[in-house]
Amino acid sequence: MTMPITIPNMHVTCASCGKDFVRKHGEVNRKYCSRDCYIVKQFPLLSSLDALRICKQCKQEKPLMDFEEHRGHKSERGHVRRHTCKVCLRKKYSKSHTEADRRWQKKLKREVFIGLGGKCTCCGESELDFLTLHHIGGWGHEHKKAYGRKNGQSIKIFTDVKRLGFPRDLFGVLCWNCHMTEEFRGGCPHKRKVEQ
Repeated sequence: MTMPITIPNMHVTCASCGKDFVRKHGEVNRKYCSRDCYIVKQFPLLSSLDALRICKQCKQEKPLMDFEEHRGHKSERGHVRRHTCKVCLRKKYSKSHTEADRRWQKKLKREVFIGLGGKCTCCGESELDFLTLHHIGGWGHEHKKAYGRKNGQSIKIFTDVKRLGFPRDLFGVLCWNCHMTEEFRGGCPHKRKVEQ
């Protein structure tokens, strides 16, 4: 009768649930009895408030809720969280990204206004800070409604104008004063003076 060969540490306690399990040959580093126990230990539930994670940036151990969710990255256990805490992310990105966004938005608006003539079609005002985009035919409300009440709604409209190739039959440029009197007073005083 031959004795079975036993490898030391074959009977191990699971690092997650505490159950005893037997390692198979070649599983020297196995710590968990099942894949579920591995997932629970390595990726704690998002709802558990006592779960901790070490931030890769500041190297501090913080609650899991201090880490932002990855947008669009979702597993069967919920959203996947970043490995850098919210504080470190904001320090790294907030200034550079908001400044870059503002520069890009200003550049886009300048392109659109210049593409549509660069000045108010009513009074001739050419200062870019005073100019607004006018939907010829009064369909601006429907255009805005298509994007809902979201941040960046006006930028999407400017992007549409650029994508369409600056169509002057659909869009125009008016200064703020002319645009508001056109919308709410039934016509701009500049046009009334010309007609009289």
